[in-house]
Amino acid sequence: MNKEEILRSLDVNKIKYQIINHPPVYTVEEADKYIRDYDFSRVKNLFLHTANKKRYYLLLINGNDRLDFKKFRDIAQTSRVSMASSKELKEKLDLTPGSVSPFALLNNQDKDVELDIQRKLLNDNYIGVHPNDNTATVVLKIDDLISFF
Repeated sequence: MNKEEILRSLDVNKIKYQIINHPPVYTVEEADKYIRDYDFSRVKNLFLHTANKKRYYLLLINGNDRLDFKKFRDIAQTSRVSMASSKELKEKLDLTPGSVSPFALLNNQDKDVELDIQRKLLNDNYIGVHPNDNTATVVLKIDDLISFF
């Protein structure tokens, strides 16, 4: 789904959100230049796979945190994980680097990508994520995002 389709789907599902349009951004640090005046949790979206590429994960973590790969592996009870390639990102989620978002799951035809959300994000009220397009940030309640899926 593209940006317009995602926003339309949010509207149809009566989910309140705010859209912030900005130039293309590829990191949380770049995005902060354009969204620093808004109050919500910044999120990193990481697309991972196991060593044998049998399992894929879309992991949402706080934008200020670094992923502890070993800890994630232990929690997910899986083998070694690493970042998926841009080719895998295109094949699995129909996205390019910089546009990764939980909304990408709507593009996952095989339904084989697992969404994992860092526990501390669940304590936040609002988060900001791309609408599968890195020229905008959608701000919505974390509970609404979860119920959307």
